[in-house]
Amino acid sequence: MAGLLQGHVAAVTGGGSGIGQAICQAYAREGARIFVLDANPDGAAETVDLVRAAGGAAAAIRLDVTDRTACKAVAAEIAQEAMVSILVNNAGINRRNA
Repeated sequence: MAGLLQGHVAAVTGGGSGIGQAICQAYAREGARIFVLDANPDGAAETVDLVRAAGGAAAAIRLDVTDRTACKAVAAEIAQEAMVSILVNNAGINRRNA
């Protein structure tokens, strides 16, 4: 897998399904290493499997983007391994004020 994103590292929130999963696959096809961030660990693992099956590199990390402390912890965890050059804030948050 070589392409426009060769040598880049992408972190994709909501990467375990839908548009986020498609983004992960597309970026991997172009050569990026992917961190799949999702509150659903099964969905994130599925995305990692799809990326790896196609020859790409990916890792899954459970993340609830509504938890600021968790976001900081995950950012620190990723920073120990790689420098993120692409951040996709794809995860949706629904806040209701009653």
